[in-house]
Formats: sequence, structure tokens, C-alpha cells
Amino acid sequence: LDVVLAPGVTGHQEGITIPSPLTADIYGVLPHMHALGQRITVSAAGGCLVDIPDWDFHWQSTYFFTDGPAHVPQLANISVSCTYDNDTTEVVTFGEGTSDEMCLAYFYFVPNP
Repeated sequence: LDVVLAPGVTGHQEGITIPSPLTADIYGVLPHMHALGQRITVSAAGGCLVDIPDWDFHWQSTYFFTDGPAHVPQLANISVSCTYDNDTTEVVTFGEGTSDEMCLAYFYFVPNP
């Protein structure tokens, strides 16, 4: 995902939707953005897995589901959506530094035959 945030932009959204490459049970999600992130939402097979409407960079954690795994059939859509406010005077792009930005989600899953 190629994140490009213009100086002073608010409410800028980036996201991606891809088909699941396999059938799996998802047990947890680790959403990831940097300091300019405002909201991150992760969904799969039409259901919300994680929605953090007031992102804080220091909350980076894995969220495990207490009600059991989310079943995701092969080719079901998996989506990640990120919202940013760039209160700097610089263009901010995707990168590994904390002054850069990201829009990622890591999944803890078990494939099903």
C-alpha cells in the first residue's frame, strides 16, 4: 500500500481489499500504523475483526478474539482501512521510520483444508 499524505491533510483514507488466498480460522489481528494514524479497521468475510476509532501509536498490540476464531473462506475479502491526519508541513510517505507511515495488519491464523 503506497501511503502519500499531503501536508495539513485531515481525514485522509488509505486501504486495500484482497481475496483470502486460503480458507482459515483467524484467532487474532495486530493492526499497525505510525504517529499520524487516526483510525484503523480490519475486516474479513464481511465481518469486522478490529476497529480502533482513536488510534494511538503506543497501543500497538495483538488483539485475540475471546469468542473464538473468525472463519474466513478462500477468496473471501480481507480489508484494511486507515485514516490519517498529517499535521506536519511535510509530505509523509510509506516507510519504516516513525516519521513515515504504514497501514498494515498481521494475522494469527490456522489454515483449514
